[in-house]
Amino acid sequence: MRRLRCTYKQGLVHFPLLVCGDYSDLRLMESLYVKKILQWVSLTITIALFQSCGTVQNMMPLRVPDWEKYSFNKVREYAEFEQYIIENTHHRIIGNITYKNLSYNIYEITIDNGSKKDMLILGGVHGNEPAGVLSNMEFIKQFRQRNFSKQYNYKIVPLVNPWGFEHNVRFNGDGVDINRDFSGHDFASQEARIIINTYKDVNPDIVIDSHEDNSRSESYFFVYSDQVEKKMKVFVNEHPEFNYDSKLTYFMYKSNNGIVKIDPSILGLVKMANRWALSNFFLSKTSNVVVIESGANNVSITNRVEFHLKAMDYISNTF
Repeated sequence: MRRLRCTYKQGLVHFPLLVCGDYSDLRLMESLYVKKILQWVSLTITIALFQSCGTVQNMMPLRVPDWEKYSFNKVREYAEFEQYIIENTHHRIIGNITYKNLSYNIYEITIDNGSKKDMLILGGVHGNEPAGVLSNMEFIKQFRQRNFSKQYNYKIVPLVNPWGFEHNVRFNGDGVDINRDFSGHDFASQEARIIINTYKDVNPDIVIDSHEDNSRSESYFFVYSDQVEKKMKVFVNEHPEFNYDSKLTYFMYKSNNGIVKIDPSILGLVKMANRWALSNFFLSKTSNVVVIESGANNVSITNRVEFHLKAMDYISNTF
């Protein structure tokens, strides 16, 4: 059998792609295996190019320049939020963060159903995205009356960024975007360090990360596997009362009626640039990761919270 070494040539550099069989049978090039190899090579080259020119860092800044020049007023009271947790939930403090004269506890709330499976729900990574925080609290308050699934034990961190939530700011008290700080080393934020240290040895079956998009009125989901994408398509079809985004582009990926399916291999690019998101960290533990993004532009908070709750209800009952 004749053999062909397929190469990509650029100047004097040859990149071997694959060794195939009889080159007259080009149908082999259509195989999933070959496509994956080609995607990997293309992605590797792209990573190197992006990394060399700092593209990822520019697209996903970690810290606000000259943060100390800004001042912010409180628009919400964290103390009221904390009081409800202390008086009405089974909880533990997983960490404490401080900014000047302000101190905040980060809480994990547990709902134990005696199951062998666990779901982790997190919200409020960005402080100006309140629907995720409020829906997490409503999930806890309404757990019995809404008949949420009891096939899981639930660990819920309703608010990762208390300072940002209290001041209605995306960043934490040091001007850091916490959701770019989960690569697992050289932490810029207290919050990311607490989450990783708490869950580095925990392997949940499902992870939900609750967010909002303040620039859009349409909602969408980030997913990372074909199976999860298929399941979330059912949710979208079953809930036409919500508006879904079909124009969003994330790197090379575009939303398909509210669902952005991302190949996890692209995350290598982001990690090399030290810009891993919270959801990326948990993908090392399970492929069942769903990022819920409610469109917040000119959409009522009631509608946004209900979108999160229905998505959480659906995920807990069908995954």
